[in-house]
Amino acid sequence: MPSFVKVCLRGHTMSFGGEMVSPKWRGTNDRPTMSFVIGFLCSCMGIPFRRALSEVRLLRNSLKIHTIILSRGRREVDFQTAGTSYDLADPFEKMCRVIKPGGGGTSDIYKKELLVDAKFDIILEVENGDLSNRIVEALKNPQWFPFIGRKSNHLSDMPFGGVYDSLEKAIENQPTPYPKGTVWIQHVSTDAEKSEPIKDYPLCEGDNRNTVRYVRECLI
Repeated sequence: MPSFVKVCLRGHTMSFGGEMVSPKWRGTNDRPTMSFVIGFLCSCMGIPFRRALSEVRLLRNSLKIHTIILSRGRREVDFQTAGTSYDLADPFEKMCRVIKPGGGGTSDIYKKELLVDAKFDIILEVENGDLSNRIVEALKNPQWFPFIGRKSNHLSDMPFGGVYDSLEKAIENQPTPYPKGTVWIQHVSTDAEKSEPIKDYPLCEGDNRNTVRYVRECLI
């Protein structure tokens, strides 16, 4: 019998990936992706994402992820450095060039989109009882510092939000119910009515590739 573990994501800024439309711009999805949640749990559990692929796959294959959207927040743009290649013949790229401390290399500055003042609850549907207990303990006492998309996106509250024995009870959120009309994104099977494919299911092959999972938008 599955258990349902609630993860509360609270913080001033968040970032959830998104397609890179140019080398100088990276957007964000409007809600947490499954790949983000897997990475977040890996941080809490002390699992090195790129060096413990069997553990990451077990985590991915044992979870369904339901998302409660409490506040969509607003979009802002920040800057970050990444990469080492640049074109000195391009005036903008030359201006963006950053010398690393001590010299011996450079990084580029590019724009990174963020969600500001957004709030989400993630309900993890966990089939494996032992894994559920490990996740709960990790959320209460994270082994590594968990952040909300980037290392500069800090949590403002601890993420553990309780354990429930059914999805319905988790959605009811007693003793403080969610407001009527709150949107929740339900993880469903491929043949579910009104299901929608979204590209956020991590392949867990040691890189950032994703494939699709199916969800359905509902109102509480």
